[in-house]
Amino acid sequence: VYGSPSKGWDAEDESLMKRIGIPLWMGGFFFLVWLAVLILVICLVDVAKVDNVYLEIFETMYRIGSIIFGGGQV
Repeated sequence: VYGSPSKGWDAEDESLMKRIGIPLWMGGFFFLVWLAVLILVICLVDVAKVDNVYLEIFETMYRIGSIIFGGGQV
């Protein structure tokens, strides 16, 4: 279905985009946004010591959700 395993990545073939539904650049953009939010909330809560209970709850849920690859409490 996906071709021979030795073929590797084919930038000209659009079967991956059709299978996932988004272009590669958009996937990279979503990854960078996820990483930026993760770093920002960790820095705000643990480094800058911002005293906000809602931010602490969000940071905890986001960090734990990111660790288990679920995007939240699964």
